[in-house]
Parts: sequence; C-alpha cells; structure tokens
Amino acid sequence: ILKTQNSFNEVLYNYGYDGATYPEKHWIITECNIPRKPFSGSLGGNDPQVNYVIKAYVQSVISDILQLHMYKIGEEVDYWNAQDEFEMMGLYGRLDNLNPGFEYINDEGIAMKTTSDQLYGTSYDPAKTAQMNLPDAVDGAAFEDVNGNYTYVLWAKTTIDNSEAASATYSFPANMNITELYKKIWNYSNTNEHEVIAGEDIALDARPIFLSETLTTQPAPLAIFEASTVEGCPPFSVTFENFSQHADSYLWTFPGGTPATSTEASPTVVYDQPGSFNVILEVFNEVDNHVSTELEYIFSESLPQSDFEFVVNGPDVSFDNNAFNATNYLWDFGDGYTSIGHNPTHSYFENGDFTVSLAAINECGSVTSTQNLTIGAPPVADFKSAFNNACGIFTVYFQDDSQSSPTSWFWSFPGGSPSTSTEQNVLVTYTTPGAYDVSLQVTNELGTDELTEFNYIVSEIYPQASFSSTIDGVTGTFNNTSTEFAEYLWDFGDGTTSTEANPIHNFPGGGNFDVLLTVTNSCGEVTSAQSVTVTVMTAPSVDFTADATFGCAPFSVQYQSLATPNTSDWAWSFPGGNPATSSDPNPLVVYESPGVYAATLEVSNAVGNDSETRTNYIEVVEVPVAAFNFTVSGTTVTFENLSSNGTSFNWNFNDGNNSLEENPTHTFSEVGNYTVWLTVDNGCSTSLISADIVIEAAPQAGFSYDNATGCAPFVVNYQDNSGGNVSSWFWSFPGGTPSSS
Repeated sequence: ILKTQNSFNEVLYNYGYDGATYPEKHWIITECNIPRKPFSGSLGGNDPQVNYVIKAYVQSVISDILQLHMYKIGEEVDYWNAQDEFEMMGLYGRLDNLNPGFEYINDEGIAMKTTSDQLYGTSYDPAKTAQMNLPDAVDGAAFEDVNGNYTYVLWAKTTIDNSEAASATYSFPANMNITELYKKIWNYSNTNEHEVIAGEDIALDARPIFLSETLTTQPAPLAIFEASTVEGCPPFSVTFENFSQHADSYLWTFPGGTPATSTEASPTVVYDQPGSFNVILEVFNEVDNHVSTELEYIFSESLPQSDFEFVVNGPDVSFDNNAFNATNYLWDFGDGYTSIGHNPTHSYFENGDFTVSLAAINECGSVTSTQNLTIGAPPVADFKSAFNNACGIFTVYFQDDSQSSPTSWFWSFPGGSPSTSTEQNVLVTYTTPGAYDVSLQVTNELGTDELTEFNYIVSEIYPQASFSSTIDGVTGTFNNTSTEFAEYLWDFGDGTTSTEANPIHNFPGGGNFDVLLTVTNSCGEVTSAQSVTVTVMTAPSVDFTADATFGCAPFSVQYQSLATPNTSDWAWSFPGGNPATSSDPNPLVVYESPGVYAATLEVSNAVGNDSETRTNYIEVVEVPVAAFNFTVSGTTVTFENLSSNGTSFNWNFNDGNNSLEENPTHTFSEVGNYTVWLTVDNGCSTSLISADIVIEAAPQAGFSYDNATGCAPFVVNYQDNSGGNVSSWFWSFPGGTPSSS
C-alpha cells in the first residue's frame, strides 16, 4: 500500500497536487486485515490479528493515511464454522440475527479502539522518533498532541515467517530526560488500567505498547448533533439534540435563528424568516476542541404568491399561471368547474360574467388571487347521449351540450321517433335496424351553429343460431345455418372446439355427444344445441359373476354376464354342471355331485370375441351328518365324534357349558340326567343330534343317633345321613337288639 501511495504521489506532485499549487490528495485504505483464525499458508490467529491492527493503524498515521477500514465490521460466520480467511476478518463476531446490545467485539476491535483513543488528536513527529534512536530489533514512533504531550508506541520486530515470537529491550536516550512513563497495553480502552514504569530496560515483544509521560484520562471531544426537524414553515421551532462525546462545554451558532448563539447542551431555536441556514457546534474539553458544521441544514419555507393572466377566445379561455413558491394549484372558473393544472384552458358553456380564482398552495399554506372575465360568443353546437349503439327496439335520451347559451334548438333524427324536435333535450325511439345521422342546430342573439354526427345511432339485431349435421362412423359434418352473427364457436362435447364456419370433426369413439354452436355479435350471443350419436363397433369385453360359488349338492348357481353392451352372442361351459353349456346371457346351472368345478364364458359380435375361464370357481360339498358315542366314568364323559362331512362342531352339554372340540371330554359338576347336543356344520348346511346321559356318584356312608350312653336297658334311634343316591343299607349293632338291620 505504501509503495502504491508513493508511486501515485509522484504523479500527483508532477501535476501540482503538492499542497502548494493544489491541495494534496487524501489517502484512504478501504480494506485490510488478517483472519482471527489460522488457515494453511497464511498468517492468522487472535494474537497476530491484534498486533496487526495496532501496527497498521500506527503506520497509517505515520504515512498520513486519512482513513483505515477493516475488511468487515462483523465476521461472516461463527469461529468454528469458518472455511476461509475472509470469513474471519471483522472487528466483531457475527452480527446477523442479534438484538442490539448483544454484539460481541473481538480483541482486534478492542485493540483498534485503544489505538484510536491513544493517537486521537496527535500527529506523527519524525524528529522525536529519530531522537528515540530505535535499535534494529525495535520498531515504533512518537506522536505529539496539541499541548505538546507525547505518546510513544513500541514493539519488538518479528523475524520468523508466520510467527509472532519476538523479544527486545529498549531504553530511552538520556538526552530525552525520560525517567518515568505510564504504560498502557492493547485493551486499555476496556480496562482503563495502566502501569508506571521506568524509561530504561523496557521489555518488549511483538505486541505494541503505548507509553506517555502524562496520564490523560479524557480523550479529545467530538461534536455530534441532530435536529428534531430540518424544515418547516416560519415561525417554527427546532430542538437540537446534542450527541457529542467527551465535551465539557458547547458553543452553538444559528444563522437566521433566535437565539443566534447558545452554550446550552441541547438548545431550542426559532426560525421566523424563510431561507436555508447553516448550523455550527463547537465543543471543548481540557484536551482539545472540535467543530461540526452542517451547511444549509435548516430550510425555512415561505408562503406562496398567487397571480395569473388570461386570454379569451370566444367561449375558450387560456390561463397563464404566474404564482410563485407554490407546489399545488386549485383553479375555480366561476361556472362550477375547477382544475388543478398549472396553465389550464377552459371552455365556458354559457355567456356571462365569471369570477376566476387561483389558490397557490405549499406546505405552509395557500394564497388566493381572483379576477373577473366576460364571455360573449355565438353558440357552438354540441350534444351527447348515454349510448349510441343498441339492439332491438331502444330509446335514446339526447342532451344539449352546446356552449355560449343558445336560445333555440332544432333537432333532426332520421329513422327515429320523433324525427325532429325543437326541445332542448329530446327522448327518441328507434325500432328498425340501421345506422342513422343526428343533427342539432342552435341559435342565440349572436349567431347560429349546426352539428351533424353521421351514422351516430347504430341499431342492431340479435344473432340467430342453427346448424345441421350428418354422422358417418366417428366423423361428423356440420353445416352452420345461423344468421346475423359476427363470430361463432363450436363445442363438440368431447373436450374439443372449433372456430371454422362448417367444420368436419372426428369424435374419439362411440357415444352420445352434446354439440353446441354459439354465435355472437355486438348484441350478445345465442347457443344452439344438438345431441348426436356416434356408433363404433368394437369387439366385446368379457366378464361374469355368480350369485354363489360354494354350496351343498345339489347346488344351484345363477350366472350373470357382465360383458360390454356390444355383445351379441354368449357361449358358456359348465363342467360338472347341468346344463354343461348354455348360450343364455344369464343361465341357471345345477351341480348334483360334490367337487370343485371351472366355469368359462366366451362373448362375441361381428367384430371379434373375448373369453374368460375361472378354474376352481365352484365348490360343491355333501350335506353333513351328525353322530357320536360316549363313555361315562363317574361324572366325567368322553365323547367320540362319528359325524361325516363336517368342518366345524359345537357341543352343548346342557349344564351351561359348550365345546368346539371335535372329540371333547367333559366333567359334570353334579349328578343327574343330561341331554347332550352336537351341531355339525360344513358351510352349506348343518346337522343336529342329541343323547341322554345319566351321571351317578358312589355312595358316602354317614349316620347320626339320639343317645350315646344310658342305663340298661335303653333305646337308641339311628338316622341314615349317607349321600350319593343310596339304593341299599346294611347296619351292624354289636351288643344291641337287633344286632343288624
């Protein structure tokens, strides 16, 4: 950059841009930086980036660069997602999708702020820099502010490519009489922390440091302000809001305003005269002062001025607008008409005296001027009607629209009723189609004028739609017999249309099609419709169904043909059925024997045939027969199923229990007589059989007695309490009479 600056300056100096003949050019660096993240093949990282921005800023001040811009204000992506150097060259982290106040400033941004604060209001002093007698291992410079205070920037030079490793020691020369210094590092703008060090044996590395003999805590001031409004209509007030930084006092200058000057922080000023005015703010603190000037910042508008001239030509008047400082205009011609044009021309329909006014308008208000004019002219014939073209019988209202106040009228209406009239406005009826002229003659005291509009009234009739057609196969020939039409559109009912007068159309196949012909003229449209039948012979398509396909012999099946309607012949084949063949569309077939059978249908017509065979279509089975045996063991019964032709079984044991097993075993909970039922099913029929079963249990002996002891002789009564359907008893009573029973 510096080499480019030097070569350009040579050219500029040759052409006099040397600060003497012409002002020197200012230099701006628009893009510079290194990435905060290291990438292969280039210098990068947080430490190198901080060192880079401080050194670049220092070198820019030394080289009289007016502005130094980093590549980006904010980095393009998050650190961990960066893929190339240019995504990591910002003073801030990513700024997109952040609310204000949540920005993250990088260390480079802090270092740039510190450097800017330390060198603000200073200029490079090459003589003082030379006096520092910097050794080869040290780089830096001296900068002087307006009060003669110096800031020194020092660092150790790096000598290894892509490395920030460097170290050196520096001592200020004895002739500079520097014994004590304030040391500030790269983040001073954030921490405001400093260190007091001696002027000798100062340890340096690649990170620049800032040294000063005095500690200035207040930077130079910066004047910034904004007006509550910058334009208005006098008198209007403007409040100037002060956004200045680091200022202790203020001096405002307001040319054209009241007050003309102010030392308030945010004064309010009144502007009561039109014009454009500068605003100047100078701010001060103990370090420096700064001036901000906004040229022609305040614009005070003035009221407009209204004036005009005019030229009368019969009933027509041309107006010349001489208004000043107006943005809009409103003319009032005194006859009920207005205009917002700049230089309008207006036609008066009546003679007489009229007062014309012009309102000149801007945002501050309006000013109106008026003048009188007189219109006196022969009449100019003119008329109008609500419409002049219609269909059938219609009535037209003619309205006089003549200028300059006619006093008499004579109308002529060929083809209309009435055909003439002396009324000012006339209602006329037309009953016959045709094109007719209309004439109006008007008169006043200054003359006569006549206007004829040729073929002004056009009377038309509605179109009449009709057509004929012939169909040959899929081809239809259509003959348009409509009348009084200008356009026509055919719709053949198959999704296609035509605008031919007499089209020939091929239909996509057989069927009924609603053909529409719509004819149109200026009066409207009329549609004629016909239904045409297109018959196309094709081979039939076979399909059939049966009312049932499973049953018990003998099994009757009603077959039904589902073939397409163009079928003329049917040929059925029913192996195992009666009949075995049939030519009926819907035959009835009986299957006498069990088995699985196929069915075939062939359909045909004059064009072709189609057939279908369904194998294993009909299944015929025997009627089931229910039978069983059983074996009783106590309360448990084992059943043996002797049924035939059954596929499912349902046992009802008549004790509230059932079973679907083929050969169940069942235990009854109580003795007694039970009728057991077996239902056998095979999908086409059922069979039912029952058997009576007696359940008996072994007896359980038990008895009771009324006395167990007594004086002989004594009597004991015994009571049998046995269970289990006892059929006989045998008692034994040793020592008793009887001894058994």
